[in-house]
Amino acid sequence: MINLKWYESDGVTPATALSFAQTNGTPSTAQELWLQNDGTEDAPGVSVTALTRDQGSSDPYSFDDEMAANRWLEVRLTGQSAGATPHTTAWTPIGAGRRLLTRSIPAGESRTVEVRTNIPAGVGTQAKDILLRPTAASAVVPLEDAPWREGVRTLLGDAGASYIAQGGAVTPTGTPDDEVHVADVSWVAAGEPLALAGAAVELSQTAGDGALGSGEYYWAVLSLKDDGTLTTTKGNALTAPQAPSARPDAPTGELILADVAVDYDAGGGAIGAADILTDRRESGGFDLAYSAASLSVEVAPGEAVVGRRLVRRTAAYDLDLNASETAYIVLGSDGAPVAATSPYGSEAVPLWEVTTDGSGVTAVRDLRPLLPLRREVRLRFEVAGTLSGSSASVPQLITVPLRLAPFAPLRWCVGDTGGTSGQTEIDLEVSAAGGGAWASLGALGAALAYDATDPAASGLVETTTLAAGSRVRAVVGAVPGTASADLSIELLTEEA
Repeated sequence: MINLKWYESDGVTPATALSFAQTNGTPSTAQELWLQNDGTEDAPGVSVTALTRDQGSSDPYSFDDEMAANRWLEVRLTGQSAGATPHTTAWTPIGAGRRLLTRSIPAGESRTVEVRTNIPAGVGTQAKDILLRPTAASAVVPLEDAPWREGVRTLLGDAGASYIAQGGAVTPTGTPDDEVHVADVSWVAAGEPLALAGAAVELSQTAGDGALGSGEYYWAVLSLKDDGTLTTTKGNALTAPQAPSARPDAPTGELILADVAVDYDAGGGAIGAADILTDRRESGGFDLAYSAASLSVEVAPGEAVVGRRLVRRTAAYDLDLNASETAYIVLGSDGAPVAATSPYGSEAVPLWEVTTDGSGVTAVRDLRPLLPLRREVRLRFEVAGTLSGSSASVPQLITVPLRLAPFAPLRWCVGDTGGTSGQTEIDLEVSAAGGGAWASLGALGAALAYDATDPAASGLVETTTLAAGSRVRAVVGAVPGTASADLSIELLTEEA
């Protein structure tokens, strides 16, 4: 049995109610508590959140109370007893929709937690009773009786969340050579959203300890760093045949995207599909792994709200699909992904639409509904009439701090795409608050052909934070032949 209890900083005295001397606009003095597992079983992981009420009130503790609703209580992990794996964190707001995640707490062990209030200036002060609620990791956790939205949680702002959210397929470049192609990828690093546009990665005939010789190969690990870049880590030369157990580790804190075996080749290295392994890929957010050569797919771990339950899967889930049909992978309130004939049902969240032929997956469509921890914001601006090159640039003022959501690339569409051979091209630019030079956020996906039947596209933008007051404009780079009409840009973002 797992038995989580709070103790005072001496680790012996059971904790009583917390009381803070609060100065609005300034964090209060921190108080230390010990979170101990007094049970006989290890807690595989613990989430800590807070419910509050007015001090002395007989009302139940609630997420609706202003302290919990606005997440004015902050916690951080500062240490642990000798038998627990080290884990420290930055200050993390907790309350409605937010919590702090810890690593496992073995039976009889504890973690030290500091707690403080951080109430904005100008807010009236009311003394509060605070209930810190620790919950051991479980696939399904009942939620408070409240109108929760259903969907996949991004975990942006959660310092304990790091995972690959979408994209990042690693494939041979198409001709036998020493390069692989990494597709557009978005990921979350310690709660911060990051994105990287697709590019070729060269893997030469030089291993970590020198040039390859006949009959040799080396492993290269491709991993994603918290500064938005891709890292290539080469192992030393090994003797063929390939041994997956010999793969090197990625740098500490980086998310593994794929492992690539580079064989000796006098012509420069012929990397094929069989040389690329993705079994160590660190995906989350219920991302989907699939192959054109298999009817089995893998649904990544993730968190979602389904019905009135918080579903938290910590391991991948395998599904076998039927040949030659379109299936919908949905997440039920019991925490298990299933393949269904419809993307919607009673207490189920749609994840993916998957089309198969006789031997594997031929197409997928992402159906995951985005459920941010913070307030979701949709910005949309439109240009009506004739578009002709950069003269169609239209500034749009952004008045709040925004963070681009990693699950949702920016989307744009046009009324038509011209009348002769060529491509309609759109770019997005940003200028700092108060004016300044315009800088590109990157082209919004592939250009549209003049005869496109669905004149809409989406694309990944590597800049993930836009400051308050920044101006954003669309730039029409080219329109083939007859001028296009009506441009629409939508930005799906979260409040920072």
